[in-house]
Amino acid sequence: MEPLLDPAVITPLASPWKRLGAVLLDGLLACAAVLPGVLLATVGGGDTPLVALGVVLAIAGFFGFFGYQLYLLSTEGQTVAKRALHLRIVGIETEENPGFGRAVGLRTIVPAVIGCVPFLGGLFALADALFIFRDDRRCLHDHIASTKVVDETVGADWT
Repeated sequence: MEPLLDPAVITPLASPWKRLGAVLLDGLLACAAVLPGVLLATVGGGDTPLVALGVVLAIAGFFGFFGYQLYLLSTEGQTVAKRALHLRIVGIETEENPGFGRAVGLRTIVPAVIGCVPFLGGLFALADALFIFRDDRRCLHDHIASTKVVDETVGADWT
């Protein structure tokens, strides 16, 4: 059974809409990281060296951005977008950085693996997203990792 939230912890939970905004912003930033390579490969047409350079740039952009995101998640409990929107992933009991294992392994990799299972993956993704509308504002991946997302904006409240 999962422990109840400690009433002494007063950091407000992030709103579902602010979390959605962070996911969308991170997606746009990921696209921007690969875009130069994709454009170079596209305009290179039949010129094999330009296409190859474009592919290398796109791959480097993807892994560079992905690596930076993993670093931020592991050390700060944030992605680039969460940082911009003053959101942070914290442990449910301690409100401290959950570290690599929980922030990346349990919140990201485990749901991705489940998402690859035919039929079950789609149901899991839907339930994961809908869980955010519960009172505790925690998605399934938050429950798996024993985390929550808090809003560190000055003046943020529980609404």
